[in-house]
Amino acid sequence: MAFLQYNQGDSKLQRFPLILTCLLFITCLGFVHAAVDEKEAESLYQKAKKKTISLKWEEALVLFGDITDNHPGSRYEDDAQFWVGYCLEKRGGSDIEAFMAFSDLIKKYPESTRIRDAIVHQITLSENLVREGRQQFHEFLMDHLKSEDRMIRLQAAMALGRLGDKDAMNVLNEMADDPDWGPQVMDLSNKLATSGSADEKGSQQEPRRGVLDFRVEKEKQKKSDAPKSFKEKWDNALFFETKHHTHYRDMLKTDGRWSRDELVDFGMWTIMPTDPFSSYITLDDYDKKEWYRKYWKLQDPTPTTDDNEALDEFLRRIQFAEKRYGETWNYRQFEYLKDQYLRDGWPRAPWDARGELYVKYGEPNYITIGGYNKEEWLYDQFGIDFIVERYITNIYRNAIQPGPMAQAFYNDQLEWVESNYIIHPEFSYEHHYKKKPIKKIKLNVTKDSTKPGGTLLVTYTIPVKEFHFYKENGQHKIQYFRNLVVLDENMQEIRRFETLKEISKENKRALSKVKTVEESISLNLNPGQYRIALRIEDPKAEKLGIYIESIEVRQK
Repeated sequence: MAFLQYNQGDSKLQRFPLILTCLLFITCLGFVHAAVDEKEAESLYQKAKKKTISLKWEEALVLFGDITDNHPGSRYEDDAQFWVGYCLEKRGGSDIEAFMAFSDLIKKYPESTRIRDAIVHQITLSENLVREGRQQFHEFLMDHLKSEDRMIRLQAAMALGRLGDKDAMNVLNEMADDPDWGPQVMDLSNKLATSGSADEKGSQQEPRRGVLDFRVEKEKQKKSDAPKSFKEKWDNALFFETKHHTHYRDMLKTDGRWSRDELVDFGMWTIMPTDPFSSYITLDDYDKKEWYRKYWKLQDPTPTTDDNEALDEFLRRIQFAEKRYGETWNYRQFEYLKDQYLRDGWPRAPWDARGELYVKYGEPNYITIGGYNKEEWLYDQFGIDFIVERYITNIYRNAIQPGPMAQAFYNDQLEWVESNYIIHPEFSYEHHYKKKPIKKIKLNVTKDSTKPGGTLLVTYTIPVKEFHFYKENGQHKIQYFRNLVVLDENMQEIRRFETLKEISKENKRALSKVKTVEESISLNLNPGQYRIALRIEDPKAEKLGIYIESIEVRQK
């Protein structure tokens, strides 16, 4: 037994060097992998810095994002995060994204040497955002007036001073002896001392018309509650509290498989103001379908026919937008922007900003390259062009900007372009009837005094010269189809009057003496709201007139 025990012990001793060797080998592999990973991170960082020096902000963002996403623990990670915020700031139109990128740096890397620089950049961004009417950033500046860091305190005071806020006076006076900033501080302090109130200078100005208001609704605080810092409010608040953004996020999908109904809902969100869309999206099944049917019947350019060309065009646009502008791209960005970027596995929309324009306005007249991952879209009918970023939506109002032509034509009215063409939801569609219009028609709806109740007379008058004269069987004639349809308040058809009308005379001169064609149609309607659509069509002249009137029949 002892011999056996000795041999067992001996075998263990023989195995120990082998185990130790394996552990050392695995450890060495880990060191080698770490070294390779660090080397790759350094290579990416150097490439990204070169792109930054060349002002190629988008390309630099991709490289810095690669470091933060795929090289955790690298000594370049916090630097890369700082430069992400810097690039977002410099590329323009991304102030909020840049602010949040610097916030991520402060939160994730509290020991980073970049934190002071990040806060200074946030102060500059906050000043710009306050000028745009986003007042939550004013509170950020006020918080940093109390910073223990002298430079941060000075930068916050300077920003508030430029905004005309006299709350900055104490700090400015305190910094008046600074050897570098003293003259600027004194100049700003003197201007504030001789100026009006902060409100008069616009530090608390309302958001500009047409600029999306990112204000976060503040929770009601009890009087005993201590005031919260900006950071606490920001971290605890839902950044997008508006119905518009809530609806958007609720419709995002991660699998990229969109049913027809889901595309329809997203299309309706794209073209409709928030309140009507809220009415639509909260309905169930039958009620929702009825709301949808009624909405599109109101847009129908040919309400006397079974075809609804506007609806057909809408359905065509959303299907095309999803197919053509729903492509994903492995663009590395921040977690709080996942809902903006079209990337596999992220919650995303069915199309990017190009798709939004396409659903609203249809096919542009020209598409050209507008920059890295950007296109310029030109619409002749509006005399407007847009610079559109690929692969992201315009939910943050940073993916669609007025193009060079719009900037040249509307140099001092770019806000108007943004409000009426970029932010404003609409479905712009002009139906081509493929026939000449019948002009100078008069349509009148009056009460029929000869009959009781809600009896109305619908009378139309058209100059005879609008019609084509032709000769048939020795008679000179004009001929047209008349179609009158009455829709109730639910856009259901309740009356239809169709006929072929003809006027004939023995010669052309006699026909010409008939100055106008006139007809009155009697309608007996209950009290309520109605829509009357009249279609006059001359097939020989290939002319068409469609006239729509909304009326109300009141109870006596």
